[in-house]
Amino acid sequence: PDPATPIEESMEALLALQAAGKIGQIGVSNFSITETQRALTASPLATFQGLMNLLEPNAESYHGIPLEYRSHDEVLPFVAEHEMAFVPYSPIMQGLLSDSYDPSEIGPDDVRRANPNLFGPGAAAYRDAADRLRDLAREIGRRLEQVAVNWLVAQPSMGPVIAGAQTVEQIEATAGAGSWELTGEELDAVTAAATIDPSRDEVP
Repeated sequence: PDPATPIEESMEALLALQAAGKIGQIGVSNFSITETQRALTASPLATFQGLMNLLEPNAESYHGIPLEYRSHDEVLPFVAEHEMAFVPYSPIMQGLLSDSYDPSEIGPDDVRRANPNLFGPGAAAYRDAADRLRDLAREIGRRLEQVAVNWLVAQPSMGPVIAGAQTVEQIEATAGAGSWELTGEELDAVTAAATIDPSRDEVP
């Protein structure tokens, strides 16, 4: 949200664009629940876009920027109650939740270097969990990025998953998630494997 502009004013402008046929639906991104409730008093909302992935179901920050919502515990029940869809971004945690992740290939100017969960205190715990998930994905017979997307799609009130990519191969690898589904037993195993061990807090 833009702190310099009242939410109601933003919604009024979006409603005008919708009435003019320039946009189809209205949604919010990275709003708190309170801010989303304010927006709903001014306009119907179709979606809530927020950070969520297997290893960050309730992220408190993104690249050190505080997030005023908790996706799994707060937002998913909220959007279900208000007949909205949740649109997750960073579903593969900037590549960590993929078969091809190699931190040695991430250069000093790469924006991912600013992500403390990838390069900073506590990053080892995320790497450990990703390794466990990679092993589990092999047992399932799928790529980790597909398992990560499938886990998201299986959550309630889930809308389109925003998955970034830099190559055609990455797009194809992730898109393959749409051709199959995790079983209930596999979902439970994946969720358990994604648990972060807070004792693993050394800097990589």
